[in-house]
Amino acid sequence: MNKKRYWTALSLVLLVLLLTGCRLADKEKGQTSEDLLIGFFVTLDYVDSEDENGRERGPIYGTKKGDTYQFGDLKGYGMYFKTYDGAVSGASDEEIRDLKIGGGDQFSLEGTLYVESGKKHSMYANAVYQTSDGKVYLMPGQTGGSAEFDELGDALNQDMEYEPSEAFKTKYGELKKFSYKVNMKGAPNLQKIVVKQFDKGDNVIAVTTMAADSIKEEVKKVKGASYIMVEYHTEGKVERKICEGDTIEYSHTKKDGVIVIKDITIV
Repeated sequence: MNKKRYWTALSLVLLVLLLTGCRLADKEKGQTSEDLLIGFFVTLDYVDSEDENGRERGPIYGTKKGDTYQFGDLKGYGMYFKTYDGAVSGASDEEIRDLKIGGGDQFSLEGTLYVESGKKHSMYANAVYQTSDGKVYLMPGQTGGSAEFDELGDALNQDMEYEPSEAFKTKYGELKKFSYKVNMKGAPNLQKIVVKQFDKGDNVIAVTTMAADSIKEEVKKVKGASYIMVEYHTEGKVERKICEGDTIEYSHTKKDGVIVIKDITIV
């Protein structure tokens, strides 16, 4: 394996506490055997089990954010299994792309977090649990593992398998095993996009240039335009795509280096 090009976290070797849960006398101190591991909340920094005063932190409960969750003031991106009367689907924050869900004897969930290439990045897969009464939480200090790649690296991943407790198997019927995989991949940082509109004779009749930090929400299709081509400018490279439909897709690099895909509406 070329260390400079590819760093990977092997299948995670987790504590039994993570994999099966542990019945504790005080429910506020951690998960019990009835709690189901439903996914990961990926952070770029380690979530410590102690606060700034050295006191042990308990579970951090999630609040609903659309189909996903927010855990206090933690900054991160989640992907989860969702269970509805025995049926299983998936949900993720918009920053986690390429979400793949598989069924059968083992449900599988995989997603990818894209980050700015050419820089060092780390990720921590914080295990997220669901209680039998529907509450969702993560345990600080119990990351599924961490991994990083350097400036020349281009990808890393973390994965694990999980078997739910008998309590959840009983409640949700034929649930058997789950597998999770989260990837982090480098992608070029967008510098600008150029939107060119052509008439039927393939003549350019309108050009709109937008720097990455000043992307417009809308582009007006001019009279006589037959089709639109978009040029994506990254460092040392230009990629051209014919626009199909009524939106133009582009990438936006956030301050933490995470890349999110957004749309420009053609009006």
